[in-house]
Amino acid sequence: LHTYRISPLSLWNAASSKLTAEEIVSSLEKFARYSIPKNVINEIQEQISRYGKVKLVKEDNGELCIISNEKGFIQEIGTHRSIQP
Repeated sequence: LHTYRISPLSLWNAASSKLTAEEIVSSLEKFARYSIPKNVINEIQEQISRYGKVKLVKEDNGELCIISNEKGFIQEIGTHRSIQP
């Protein structure tokens, strides 16, 4: 018996390897002993859909900026508390 943790980072790594949410869910269903809860499938789909929507770029002045073509996604990110060094 093996137990694995599905985290945003593990899903990001899967997305960066060109795996789709459908492929991930299909693999889980293939190897799982029990059915996959719907909320887990929904979370996988949500996390994978976010891959590539934002980029972290370094400006000429050395500052890092988050850019995206999706205004709503940038607004969602902006609602999170910023981390000050």
